[in-house]
Formats: sequence, C-alpha cells, structure tokens
Amino acid sequence: MFIVKGVYAVKFYPNGSVSRNKNSFTMPLNTEKGVMAFIDEQKPFESIQILNADTKEDLTKYFLGD
Repeated sequence: MFIVKGVYAVKFYPNGSVSRNKNSFTMPLNTEKGVMAFIDEQKPFESIQILNADTKEDLTKYFLGD
C-alpha cells in the first residue's frame, strides 16, 4: 500500500478557464499501477511525495525518476 501526498497545481482547461485551484491532498493507493494512474490523471503537481504505507520509505524517485 502507498500514500501519495502533495499539493495540486492550478489546472486549466484548453479554453483557459480554471479546472482546479492549488490545494493539498493525501491519497492512499493499493498498487503501483494505481499510483501511476493517479499521477497521470491528476497532473500537474506543485509537489508530490510517494511513501510506502508500512515502512514510511520514500519511493518518489522510484516512481518519478530523477
């Protein structure tokens, strides 16, 4: 199980209107596939941190690279 924490960035529709304002989130996810789907669907982020829920190990570089 994984915990994804961070701050969403402002997201715009193609016509220029705002879809989402900047706000923080904490999302528990069960699988690596779920983490990747969440990242792809919810981009952009101001900041993001991905943790192993059991060990609290930071796995952000594992999922996003350098």
